[in-house]
Amino acid sequence: YLAAGQAELDQDPQTGAPVMTEDAKPDYVQAIDAWQQYLDLKPKKPDAGLALRMRDSYALLAQGEADPTAVQADLEGAQEAAAIAADANPSQNSYGTEAQFAYFAGDVSAGDSAAAKALASVDPSERKSLQKALDSFKKQGELIQKQLKQNAPTKEELEQPLGGAGGVQPTP
Repeated sequence: YLAAGQAELDQDPQTGAPVMTEDAKPDYVQAIDAWQQYLDLKPKKPDAGLALRMRDSYALLAQGEADPTAVQADLEGAQEAAAIAADANPSQNSYGTEAQFAYFAGDVSAGDSAAAKALASVDPSERKSLQKALDSFKKQGELIQKQLKQNAPTKEELEQPLGGAGGVQPTP
């Protein structure tokens, strides 16, 4: 699924970064469904390489998604995949990425824990610049979560998703 989805991606002309398209989205959704089925089998050591690919897949989906609930689910999936990758290959980079996605998903406690591991695994001369990057991820995460909450459906919208239109109305 991922290979098919990757073939359907666009590319940002300024950054060269991949951009989700409507054609690629179904392949990525199927890949994530397969990943979840794999994780449901509770493997003792989930495949770290696949976890990295799924982390990136979740991130791509989140960037191309308009529904705040779906964005949150994608960010949480990316966080889980990043944690699997970091557990399998502990390093400053893997823990830093785990912290990044934890913050983006709104899990500050997990983000702080992964950030502490990243800071502990780096040369003391590099800690200040790493701390700066981690602080930036934390602030970005706060902004993302604030925006998701502002765009989240209201209780009324969740209870009446059609807004009273299109459904059968009770007769008095």
